[in-house]
Amino acid sequence: MSTESPESRRLTRFPEVGPERPQEPQKPNNLQDGKKIGNRGTRFPGSLNHDFTLLTAPKLEEPAPERRNPKPTLPRIPLAVNTGKATPRRSIVIDQVGLSLLPMIRHEDPWLKYTWCYRYDEKTMLVSEYAQVSLRQTIAIPYDFEQAHVSEVCNQVFEGMLYLSGHGFSHKSLDSSKVLLQSDGNVKIAYIESCQETGFTPARGLGLLVLEMIQKGVIQESIQEGGKLEPSLPILWSAELINFLEITSHCSLSDIKMNTFLKSISPTILIPFISYAQLEAIAPQIKSSLA
Repeated sequence: MSTESPESRRLTRFPEVGPERPQEPQKPNNLQDGKKIGNRGTRFPGSLNHDFTLLTAPKLEEPAPERRNPKPTLPRIPLAVNTGKATPRRSIVIDQVGLSLLPMIRHEDPWLKYTWCYRYDEKTMLVSEYAQVSLRQTIAIPYDFEQAHVSEVCNQVFEGMLYLSGHGFSHKSLDSSKVLLQSDGNVKIAYIESCQETGFTPARGLGLLVLEMIQKGVIQESIQEGGKLEPSLPILWSAELINFLEITSHCSLSDIKMNTFLKSISPTILIPFISYAQLEAIAPQIKSSLA
């Protein structure tokens, strides 16, 4: 029978509990050299006889400043130029009045941003940012705008017109072909060369845009001749919209600044219409390439 106490047979030893068993010395981890004791393969700062090649290796050259902060290079030829039909292959001729407006057009405003300006054949040409489709193309798709979509477009156009009016200018021939839509739902007003100096900015152009959106681009002849703005089927629309049309028939932009019809839900509600219109625009090119 074994005379060893149960405490001496414990696998787990605690300090000052039972007799201590002699521990076998640990073998050195000789990964680099089996003959030398303590030659560990991993070296740490402060250990003896270490050799750090990473710390003494030459540093990599820093990139040039233009590579650290690259700036977008503008094209030398107009690669993305918009007209009323949102075609990115045509130049826009601008007169001196429009050219003087360029410093006032900020990127966050609902005005098309112009990135380049050059002269050709004694004419000043502008290269603008790209917009996918025009409002006229969006109106032409087989889906109708609801009042929320009409309000969203009008609110963005109104902000752009009001900003320009504050500097004494107005758009003299605003219609759906001069309002462009980007893929994220943002609205941009194009044709800055159509602006003129004025002390009074009528809101009628905004009311005509509303009629184009709710009537698929069809405007009654009496309205085209300067008559009262009203939809051909008033029963289909709210009193808020009809009241907005009536006010814009004769007032200025400042008079409709607090109108409840001008409200924005989110530009993203326009994305389905923009995507559909964009597909409609490129469909003929796809068919011709497959033929």
